[in-house]
Amino acid sequence: MNELQHFIAFLNFCLCIPSMVICICRLNAMDSKTVLWRVQAEYALGAGALFFSAFRPLIGEWPGYASLLMAAYVLWMLMASGHAWKNDKPPEVATDHSPLSEEP
Repeated sequence: MNELQHFIAFLNFCLCIPSMVICICRLNAMDSKTVLWRVQAEYALGAGALFFSAFRPLIGEWPGYASLLMAAYVLWMLMASGHAWKNDKPPEVATDHSPLSEEP
């Protein structure tokens, strides 16, 4: 293994772990009776995928540049939607269909 592979694996780990923690925190904030099951599945599958992506070197698979870009994208998207999760409360679109317009 060369140093570049280790560095890429370290960066991938550093991007995946915060994303995984955000997914778990959002899952914890959800009420299973009010939040749509597909929204819960999205975050559960995301947390699982990020966990396995972070620990890929332990099973002999080394992440590449594409893995870094995907991990950065996921972290960016989770952080960008953070305003909707203020006070650990799921946004209304997670509990019901979103409105098509601003007018009632």
